[in-house]
Amino acid sequence: NGNRRLTERPDRMKGAAQLVECAVTAAWLLITPGSGVAMVRDGAKQRVKALSELALTGRDVSELLAQADNVIKQLSASEGPRAFVFEQRCLALKDGRNWYITYRALSEQSHSGITISDFYSSVDPSSPIGVAFNPSASNETHGANLGLAACALVLAIDSEEKARAKPRRSAELKRIVRTLGLDGS
Repeated sequence: NGNRRLTERPDRMKGAAQLVECAVTAAWLLITPGSGVAMVRDGAKQRVKALSELALTGRDVSELLAQADNVIKQLSASEGPRAFVFEQRCLALKDGRNWYITYRALSEQSHSGITISDFYSSVDPSSPIGVAFNPSASNETHGANLGLAACALVLAIDSEEKARAKPRRSAELKRIVRTLGLDGS
């Protein structure tokens, strides 16, 4: 029915957690020398892991593995961060601990586990186990989560703007930052 209000389910917040992760990474890349190399090196390491798993299924991935290994070798002596750990990326930013806590909270709402199980469960004395599935569960943090997503989006856009040789939207971004009550640094 067209009048039915959509409830915000935790699994719908996966986008907000990903947005925070991307925004923090964009800002970290902007302010951390050598961070691009760390990101590429980590990507190659992740590719090696995935390709190694694929090889276990009998597929020939030797050429792709060699390419990824070559990238890792070429970048092994590069300057900059040695790791691509999300918590470290957060902590490099002003208010980074808060970004990390926010990401962890949003992630709890978007990954399968006890938080999701608790969300969709309700006490039901008529059930043999005392609980039942509640498909109509709703989350009271909808507005706050949308606000966090908006702040993360502004962080990402601002990082991209500051990385440009010729920024184009600085005045607009300053206005948005003021409207949202953000720091802007």
